[in-house]
Amino acid sequence: MHVRVVTVRTRRLGAALLFPALLLAASCSSDTENSADAAPDSPAWQATLGLARDDYPGVPHMTTAQLAERLEQDPASVLLLDARSLEEYEVGHLKGAVHADGLDTALAARSAPGAASTVVVYCSVGYRSAALAERLISAGASNVFNLEGSLFRWANEGRPVHRGAERVLEVHPYDDDWASLLDRRYWPR
Repeated sequence: MHVRVVTVRTRRLGAALLFPALLLAASCSSDTENSADAAPDSPAWQATLGLARDDYPGVPHMTTAQLAERLEQDPASVLLLDARSLEEYEVGHLKGAVHADGLDTALAARSAPGAASTVVVYCSVGYRSAALAERLISAGASNVFNLEGSLFRWANEGRPVHRGAERVLEVHPYDDDWASLLDRRYWPR
């Protein structure tokens, strides 16, 4: 087993916070190799989820299972906002998600009759999206949630990822450290 130290800058501490990400040396090929950290109950996932909750305590969270159920029952009631970079968004995103660059337009459309009543913000693992959700709540937006575990957890659970209208099996891994939380089968080829 390898231990890697990941440096994360947190808003609350204003300094680098170090936590170990446990990486299991695997002997299988990269096409089928799953990172030990991609398991939802891994110490790395638990530490990552804790960062978002600790640094943004006023932000409510929605699980991937809750979002999937909501999208199945009433997809028009949910506005999905992707807080990642445009490069990340273009690799793969949740179906119907609006990139945060279009935030003003998306929120303006929310006030139209029959528009989405719930805003769910996501990123790779839920930290950047928690920051955006906090800004939206501070600006007066209501019914805003951070997607817990965000796109990495969504994809790791086998839920659909899209590039536009096309379903894809790729998610931008963000960087070498956070990529350990994404099942390798979703890494771009």
